Amino acid sequence: MIRFTAPILGAALLLSAASAQETPDISSISSGKYVMDPDHGYVTISYSHFGYSNPILRFDTVEAVVELDTENPSSSTLMVDIDPASIDSGIEKFDNHLKSGDMFDVAAYPEITFTSSAIDLDAGTLTGNLTIKGVTKPVTLDVVLNGAGEHPFSGEDHFGVSATGKLDRTEWGVNYLAPGVGAEVDLRIEAEFKKAK
Repeated sequence: MIRFTAPILGAALLLSAASAQETPDISSISSGKYVMDPDHGYVTISYSHFGYSNPILRFDTVEAVVELDTENPSSSTLMVDIDPASIDSGIEKFDNHLKSGDMFDVAAYPEITFTSSAIDLDAGTLTGNLTIKGVTKPVTLDVVLNGAGEHPFSGEDHFGVSATGKLDRTEWGVNYLAPGVGAEVDLRIEAEFKKAK
């Protein structure tokens, strides 16, 4: 006789529901220019603080534009512009240090940019060139299309993605206290895009 405890049964039901969900289809929306919804766009980074904690920092000012080709998604492009002066740790003193020459040096380098070079939704990868402090290097992120379709409020074409990856901040000259304060940074992006008017 097999007995299911409540946690096991709950997990089984969740797995069953997840498998029943349809994979989002980008072709359900129209091609064209899409812009990130500033109310539903998040770019965060996390790192090890001497092994004691993993602080999470957020960039509050981010603009992103997708030129979407729904018939051939791999030919779509993404451009992202981040204001490093908008970095937010929740601690003003720390924010000021992050903006200083020790870290992002926002006075000399007022923007962080990312330009895609390859998008493969089937493989779940997004590759492009990331520029920080005047240094440009290629990066590849894992990307998931969360949904695509008509937005329930606006009725307009809409889609959302999650992207994650790991970066070595020292490759872009952000070296302060590495490796005690982790050189490896976890990057997470959550973004919804709406059709540009």
